[in-house]
Amino acid sequence: MVASLQDKLIRDNTNATGDAVQSVSYELTERGLEILGNKYISAIDTGTSAYNDRPSPIALEQWVKAKGITSNNPKYKPKDIAFAISKKIYERGTIQRFGYTGTGILQFVIDKNLQPFADDLTEVMEQEISIIAKKVQADVNKN
Repeated sequence: MVASLQDKLIRDNTNATGDAVQSVSYELTERGLEILGNKYISAIDTGTSAYNDRPSPIALEQWVKAKGITSNNPKYKPKDIAFAISKKIYERGTIQRFGYTGTGILQFVIDKNLQPFADDLTEVMEQEISIIAKKVQADVNKN
């Protein structure tokens, strides 16, 4: 699932700086398997509606530089462009080419991996049941 998520971020061209891809990892916890990543992956997934939290121009400045976004007017620096983009995101939402609704990346990755995950789980369960059955049979044969 981690590899699928990373691959989809790259293929959707939503990974300008590489931080999103590098942040994706997993952790086994008491609650189960958790997929971890930068907070803004959620905004990539679902988009942000207009008038939600305004993204930080400071964070967007790195993205502006990574994308090579410039202005025809040399007085506007990456910091100024990032501020303008932050304002537009606040007014309209994120990722215009996805209709400002996000990429749906998380559901895509779940759908892509659910059946293989279920198949793997079934195989492991069958192996465990076989081991238990052999132990029970060995105990019965001893008695």
